[in-house]
Amino acid sequence: MNEMITFISDYLGVDKSELNENTDLQNDLGLSSFDVMDLSCELEEEFHIKIDTEKLAEVHNIGSMAKLLQN
Repeated sequence: MNEMITFISDYLGVDKSELNENTDLQNDLGLSSFDVMDLSCELEEEFHIKIDTEKLAEVHNIGSMAKLLQN
């Protein structure tokens, strides 16, 4: 989780102390669905993984994004 928070903090230029697993990507961080897709592409590159794009619709907060990365 800490790696995810650090990555998102750096990627968005947001202070890490403002982020936690319940931080909502759209409501708290103002990301559009396109931004979430872009973020997922960056995460794939950073962590050398493949994210199922169909499951991105289920991602609403940092915690659910982290769970998606674990699968």
